[in-house]
Amino acid sequence: MASNGDRFEGAYNKIDAMLRKKIGGTKILSFSSVVTEAARKDPTVYRNKEDLLEYGDLRNAIVHDRGKTPVLLADPRDDVVEKIEKLWNRLFAPELLRSIAHPVPLRVFAASAVLAESLSYMRENDFSQVIALRDDKHLVLSTEGVSLWLEAKSKEDIIALSEARLADVLNFEPKDSCIYLKANDTVDRAHEVFANDSVRGYSVPS
Repeated sequence: MASNGDRFEGAYNKIDAMLRKKIGGTKILSFSSVVTEAARKDPTVYRNKEDLLEYGDLRNAIVHDRGKTPVLLADPRDDVVEKIEKLWNRLFAPELLRSIAHPVPLRVFAASAVLAESLSYMRENDFSQVIALRDDKHLVLSTEGVSLWLEAKSKEDIIALSEARLADVLNFEPKDSCIYLKANDTVDRAHEVFANDSVRGYSVPS
């Protein structure tokens, strides 16, 4: 049975090799430099950057590189070994958006659909937006877009809500009201996007 030190070193070396390959780095670069560079390119690395740097410091403290054979000076605790192994698994196979189960079946409304129907769907499911299909493109209709449409229509004094269609309201949807991600984007990428208020103007991915 492998010792904690061997398990830690094994996970660390796999992470180190993967990150160097990701950035095209050589052995000359320090592990901290590799992590910093990879964090600029990979959302999962970015979210775990501090942990990776701490593991790098720990590795330097418990492993002495003597020639070609590293010498373990101490064994890390069980929880530390389990965490770095889990981190390796997360970096190697990050969770994808397509793996997240939908709490309710995904519904797409045609642009010709009655607006009231989509509003009822939003209320019943406590949604602030729905997906609409217009000219073979998926768009988002949000409560903000509906509010802007109502504001414009209020100036006409009469609002025929029962006759309104999604197509009428979609033209009022703010340009930066949503960001489109692919199903194969990672959950960490989604976290990155939601955390970055400055990201705007994404187009629908092909």
